[in-house]
Amino acid sequence: TSPSISKDTNIKYVLPLFNKNLYGKTTEKRKTFQDQKTFVSCGSIKISEKDSESLFNSLNQLKEYKKTINIIGKSPKHIINDFSHEINYYKKRISCSKLKEIMLKSHFVLFLLNNDLSYRYKFNSSSGSLALALNFNIIPIIEESFAQFYCINKTNAITYKKGELSKAIQYACDMKHEEYIKLQSSLSSLKSKLEQGSLNNLK
Repeated sequence: TSPSISKDTNIKYVLPLFNKNLYGKTTEKRKTFQDQKTFVSCGSIKISEKDSESLFNSLNQLKEYKKTINIIGKSPKHIINDFSHEINYYKKRISCSKLKEIMLKSHFVLFLLNNDLSYRYKFNSSSGSLALALNFNIIPIIEESFAQFYCINKTNAITYKKGELSKAIQYACDMKHEEYIKLQSSLSSLKSKLEQGSLNNLK
């Protein structure tokens, strides 16, 4: 199944990918691991289609792990207040240059799609998190029931079963740099494939 075709309407999508001449070779920038991993969630997680409760529970369960969470968009207060020591919160709109800066410092992008609440993202809606992951070569963390629609699998992402986001974040925190590089290489290949598919769809 290709993410460029809606299962409901059979309409072909064009995936938004950065022009390398304008943005530089951001996808080739390799991120090094220091003493902690950095995660990013982009888009309001206050609405019902974002799984804020699983994120909250995961942070509660993984307090002993050193990590940084960049949240761009409105978020429930209990997440921000209870975990202010490890969350960088950007509630208001930020510039493209600031977004680029944050993405280049992040290792993993949290899709936070929920099997019950985000049903349309399996069939006819593409998450903007996919474009961010591909453009900046940041490894996706996504519930496995959504992965096929985006051509994402265990070779280029971290997938998890419903209700097991904490296991995925823990896995990411424990990941060695060598494994991360392999995931990045596979994700970069997926981007090239989808980029060519988008160009064909434009024709």
